[in-house]
Amino acid sequence: MAHPHAPHPLPQTAADREPTQPARRRCLKQGIGTAALIGLSWATPACADWADDVTTITKYATRGNFLAAEEFATQSLNRGPGGLLFAGTGTLIIHHWRGRLRLLGGDTQGAIADADKIIQADSSFLSPDAGYALRAMAKAVARDASGCEADFQQAMDLASKASYARFRVFGAKGERATARLLLNDFAGALQDLDEAIDGDHDTRMMATQVQIKKTAWTHLRQAIPSLETGDLAQASIPIRAAVDVLQQASAQHLGSDFLTPQLLLMQIELWEAERQATQAAPATAP
Repeated sequence: MAHPHAPHPLPQTAADREPTQPARRRCLKQGIGTAALIGLSWATPACADWADDVTTITKYATRGNFLAAEEFATQSLNRGPGGLLFAGTGTLIIHHWRGRLRLLGGDTQGAIADADKIIQADSSFLSPDAGYALRAMAKAVARDASGCEADFQQAMDLASKASYARFRVFGAKGERATARLLLNDFAGALQDLDEAIDGDHDTRMMATQVQIKKTAWTHLRQAIPSLETGDLAQASIPIRAAVDVLQQASAQHLGSDFLTPQLLLMQIELWEAERQATQAAPATAP
């Protein structure tokens, strides 16, 4: 349930649920510059292996060139990523990257389309729970709280029956915590983060990755008191720390997803900019 001091109250009408995409896109362009879209300096040959394409997308994203990363992902999918091993799964991974990148620009429908590709493929390598979690996050951005919760529940139900079940379920809870913060459900987010941080992920082979995730989740948890009081500037500090932890891990090829907390950070910065603009606007005569 949303906190009474939430910084951005939930809209009441269906028409209000969809975010203002041009504003998000302008914010994104201002943050990284339009030069990111020029050149695509890591462009790969027409028959590039899907793993090479993922590496290129990751390079753009870790440098903050999110629009270029999204554009390259689209080029890869249009070209049809190849490769000797798991080419079909590679296509799904690129859809997963593009979906999360689309959310940074507010393209919820595009992200849902990418998520649906993953769900419908029903692959054992990138399983449908990843698609449901992505679709749930898109619905959080669109401020569809009930749809978000339903998709996250489906993601966790599927994850609980798969290999590395605890790792995947707690990972989904960490993502749901971010979605709940976007929806101002601070109590629900705190519960998810507590469980994800304190839980036994049962992944001895991925102990380093688990510790990285727990460190980032701890930073997110530290932001909740500031979010509850509406201090968005203060809340952005630990959220940015979470992004940095995961981004550094990604640069070291540890597979950490920094785009989810990045989405939260960008949204909070957008809310803060809107608040400042409203406060700076001249008062109109009654």
